[in-house]
Amino acid sequence: MAKQVVKRIVKIPLRCLLATLICIIVGVSLFSCVEDLPFHSEDTSKHVVNCMLTNDSVQTLTLSWSTVNGESTSTKEVKADSIVLYQNDSVVGCFERKSFGYWTLNYTPIARSTYHLEIALSGGVVLKATTVMPGNVEIAADSIDDNGNNYFTQSTANNPCWVFTLEQYSYLNTDSVYLYPDASFYLCDGVASNHPLADNFNQDITLFEWNELVTDPAFSYYLRLKSSSDNQPFPISFRLQSYFNFAFFRTASTDYDQYLKTSLQKIYSCIDEDDPAIWFDESTVYSNIENGIGIFGAYSDLFFFYSNGHLIYSK
Repeated sequence: MAKQVVKRIVKIPLRCLLATLICIIVGVSLFSCVEDLPFHSEDTSKHVVNCMLTNDSVQTLTLSWSTVNGESTSTKEVKADSIVLYQNDSVVGCFERKSFGYWTLNYTPIARSTYHLEIALSGGVVLKATTVMPGNVEIAADSIDDNGNNYFTQSTANNPCWVFTLEQYSYLNTDSVYLYPDASFYLCDGVASNHPLADNFNQDITLFEWNELVTDPAFSYYLRLKSSSDNQPFPISFRLQSYFNFAFFRTASTDYDQYLKTSLQKIYSCIDEDDPAIWFDESTVYSNIENGIGIFGAYSDLFFFYSNGHLIYSK
């Protein structure tokens, strides 16, 4: 009889303890995640630098914080004590702040020179990067046929070169005005070419398929020409989609070339939202900023302006 009383006394507390534990577990699972934990904060952000040296007289630079998808840009400006540009080991100038996160420097880079960028931030952090200013590609316009094909002869291919066109629908009066592309121009969606150095990473067989006059391979927005040590002249042709446009030949530094190609590859991989492969894409956009992210590169533009099917000038 005594043993039965002991058993009852033991069993009751065990059942109560078990019930209590279940209540605690259920309560934690229901109420512990009421408030979302911050996925991203400025404390974990990285400094972002974007500076592309060009063959213009004014160079620009932006400085900001990194963000993640779905977040707004930080309202806190990155403070820089100095932003200095060096040609080899000599200072060529300091960028001046013009507006929120936007800096400029009055300077025209010299072709085939090495440039260093140093950004001293408040707190002792220094962002650094190096690039080489390329020279223009040696290419000359030859002729235009009745089908809108523009023929050129290229003599050098020392650096990668990106070909693209900016165009307008309306007629442009070029009798007395020296034109340069502005916001009224837009990037043409494709260019066709038989160039032997063409990179096929963005070839698009659907472009121009409606036009039986186009027989050369077509590329989405840009045609990337690989560099080559063989500098023998060879003829090439390009298909332009408008009679009023600028044909650009943009010679790129190694840094800018990698940045632009990896950026486009990332964009193309995310175009089809229904493709599950985008969730497994581990490709990254090229960056060469030490102690931060972003790009410090260089490019040199050579362009030809066409109006009503005629070459007006090149620069």
